[in-house]
Amino acid sequence: MFDEAQPGTAAELVAERVATAVATCERCPSLSACTRWLSSLAPAQRPTGVVAGRLTVIEPPQPRRKPRPDLHEALEAALRAGPRTPDVEHARQVGCQKDSVARARKRLEAAGTIPHVRRIGGRRRQGGRS
Repeated sequence: MFDEAQPGTAAELVAERVATAVATCERCPSLSACTRWLSSLAPAQRPTGVVAGRLTVIEPPQPRRKPRPDLHEALEAALRAGPRTPDVEHARQVGCQKDSVARARKRLEAAGTIPHVRRIGGRRRQGGRS
């Protein structure tokens, strides 16, 4: 087993090290047993680097999207100004998806920032919960 290259290592050096490691694995008498062992592991359990003549690299997790405070502020302002306006109209005004407006509406209603709006027969009606 050969360790994965460290960040910042020159690409030529990495390629040379990987080729050397693969060639060493191919000459090893335990290659078939090592290959079976590696194949028996779930991808998340496999060691990184060259194992059983294969290079295993774990991709770093993608960063989560950061909340957009400007969007949240605009949504709050739009919802406060016209709580009876359909969510799709607020979405157009602010430049986001209708689902984002619906989530913001629920959050603001729960916090008491805007009055609760309930649907009756497909129309919105302002008032308390019943």
